[in-house]
Amino acid sequence: MVDLTIIIPVYNVEKYISKCLNSIFSQVTKVIYEVIIVNDGTPDRSVDCIKPFLEKYSNCKLMNKENGGVSSARNLGMRYANGEYVWFVDSDDWVEEDSIDTIYNGIREKTDVIAFDAVFHTSNIQKRTLSNLDEGLSLKGFDYIKSNPIYSVWRFWYKREFLLENKIEFVNGLIHEDGDYNTRIFALAESVSYVKAIGYHYVTDHPQSIMNSISLKRACTGFVFLDLMDEFIFSHNFSKSDISYIAIDRMVALNGMFYPMFTKLASDDKKFFLSEMNGRKKQIARYLIWTRKLKYCLIIPFLYISSNLCVRMINLKRKN
Repeated sequence: MVDLTIIIPVYNVEKYISKCLNSIFSQVTKVIYEVIIVNDGTPDRSVDCIKPFLEKYSNCKLMNKENGGVSSARNLGMRYANGEYVWFVDSDDWVEEDSIDTIYNGIREKTDVIAFDAVFHTSNIQKRTLSNLDEGLSLKGFDYIKSNPIYSVWRFWYKREFLLENKIEFVNGLIHEDGDYNTRIFALAESVSYVKAIGYHYVTDHPQSIMNSISLKRACTGFVFLDLMDEFIFSHNFSKSDISYIAIDRMVALNGMFYPMFTKLASDDKKFFLSEMNGRKKQIARYLIWTRKLKYCLIIPFLYISSNLCVRMINLKRKN
């Protein structure tokens, strides 16, 4: 039986993929793991860099597909995964030395999601992320959402059976797909456990990273998230309290990530963004009400007075 499947989408990462794979295959562990690399139609020499690993390690597999984005690559990898748990790793990052053994041995009981810590690397500055949990404590997904960031999939191992039973996949073509994916996962997870260990190294300032670009499509992704959550919420019998946690999670993303992009958009793009926001007043107001938090409900009057004023007020409040 395979304990862990590591899925790595590959596109234009010839400078980084060898470091990523070396960090995995140099692990000292008794954990049985497989690595599924998905070539998402990369035009560079990434596949040439991968070939030595395919020749050396029998647990390394390469799948080729036409370019369709990271979501479609991860979904393809999932269809061929055999592990009890699944770990989505980005090809321009790397995993901590011997972290597979540390995380696996830190599991006290079989849970839907296993959380661990990571190190962010930005211009030679390192910042460690910590979960607000006691090690070994198992929580429901909603209880984890209350006080912990959930947006990046590489901070977690997911039980494959849980993903399959709940038919959870990445949405093809979606920017910031991790946020939508994890919100659905933690809304449905019956158990989340935490291993107090560094598992992952995330590099934030690669030139081609989507996190370093500003575009109208990226800014409007926050609105797409609301449509996806509408479909998700209305198809499940969540309590008002549970819906509140989902709404807070979506408002944190909208207010903290997508509204701030507004000031950096070109003039015509700003007009489109505000028009889109104006057409969604009822939807946005509904989520603000669902939060059951006064600080969010107080935004509603500004939303109806002027979308422009609302965005500027939120950004000003965020800076202060």
